Amino acid sequence: TGRFGPPPRRHCSEHFRPAFDFFDISGDGSISSGELRHAMARLGMPATDQDVTNIMEAVDADKKGTITYPEFEAAMLGKINALISQS
Repeated sequence: TGRFGPPPRRHCSEHFRPAFDFFDISGDGSISSGELRHAMARLGMPATDQDVTNIMEAVDADKKGTITYPEFEAAMLGKINALISQS
């Protein structure tokens, strides 16, 4: 179990793909810090260098400097689970 809860269940495996693809501007299957910054700006949420660093550190579980689809999905599911737990 990582920081964002248990790994995603198999039946959820592609539900977040459109959102991931929005961030994966190059289409190489991972989100770099530059892509994260650019996508957030496109969403009207400009991010500071520290914001990007904080997000990358929280979501990049393997610490390779990019966010893969499984890491992205785990973060999204973890956030949803946290919100559900609060209600």
